[in-house]
Amino acid sequence: MDAYFGIIMLLGRYLFLGLVYYFVYWGFRSLVVEMRAERAAPVAAGTRAPAPVAARPGAVPAPVTSSAPVAAPVAAPPAAPVAVTPAPAAPVSAPAPAPDPASTPALACLVVRDPGQSGLQAGQVLSLTAAVTIGRAPDNGLVVNDRFCSQHHAMIFLQQGRRILRDRNSTNGTFHNGRPVTEDIVLRNGDQIAIGTVSLEYRSAR
Repeated sequence: MDAYFGIIMLLGRYLFLGLVYYFVYWGFRSLVVEMRAERAAPVAAGTRAPAPVAARPGAVPAPVTSSAPVAAPVAAPPAAPVAVTPAPAAPVSAPAPAPDPASTPALACLVVRDPGQSGLQAGQVLSLTAAVTIGRAPDNGLVVNDRFCSQHHAMIFLQQGRRILRDRNSTNGTFHNGRPVTEDIVLRNGDQIAIGTVSLEYRSAR
């Protein structure tokens, strides 16, 4: 009987110690959780802001930073496309009247029918040598200051006693009697030559 009583007392002692340890452990754990929650919790909405400290006389005021959002920089509008002036269509001259034999010079020449934008004069007579280059560059035999005329646009030269017109790979082309020159052309009296905005007439007694 005493043995059973002793066992019951021993079990009761261990049960009591276990309960004490359980309450102590969970009480300490709850305290730690509350402390962590207080550190991590944001400042409550109703918390008063600290009163501003009055500036001392002569103190330099601190710069005021604005909480307003900074406006994003306005992107510059895209540049307007540059208009490219197309070359004018080759002037289609009306069929020229047959040259008057009395007015046809003995030596081959070019007569300015329409000066266009070249600065030449209408009716101006341009004499031709054995070989004449035509273009905007100053080293040409015939300088045509027209913006649609290439630097080295065309040439007229003698070949086996005949006067030949040749295009020199110009940008806007050379026209003979309204048609583009794609190969050497034998010139005849009264032929029309268009270079840029300039219209010329070939004159020769032959």
